[in-house]
Amino acid sequence: MLGVEQNSKSIFLIGFMGSGKSRIGKLLAKKLHCPFYDLDQILVDSQNRSISSIFLENGEAYFRQLETQTLKETSKKPIGVISLGGGTPCYKSNWAYINFKQTVYLKSSRKDLAQRLWKERGHRPLVSTMTSKKELYTKVDQLLTERSPYYNQASIKVWNRGALENVVHRILAKL
Repeated sequence: MLGVEQNSKSIFLIGFMGSGKSRIGKLLAKKLHCPFYDLDQILVDSQNRSISSIFLENGEAYFRQLETQTLKETSKKPIGVISLGGGTPCYKSNWAYINFKQTVYLKSSRKDLAQRLWKERGHRPLVSTMTSKKELYTKVDQLLTERSPYYNQASIKVWNRGALENVVHRILAKL
């Protein structure tokens, strides 16, 4: 086990929604023989409802409070790979619970993100009301511009291009 054993710290995957954090996180955890924690899924399971439902019924501010609490609890778990929601590193003092030394920013182009999100926008509350690809691209551009300063604080930056296995190998090489 490369990075996890060396520092006895979890690896945090950050990046924009649709950047592949969950899919790559599962593969990375498997390669490292450690648990995988998906912050969004943990939150959904604890609330017994979808993120979209939480946004709709209680608003984004309430969701962000839940997200911070879930991050705080998850960061205490045994060593593993932790996939964060796209906005998690951008709110409150969430960086206090994230390991700077082993934080991986999964980068994707705005075009790739918009294409992925168009297909699944119904499950993404921040883009669910987009009615055209142009409108979605504009929203992705705006949010990515706002969030990039947070994402760029990661110690490791890897482009999510090509086969997922290759992305995982690039991450492992940088740990």
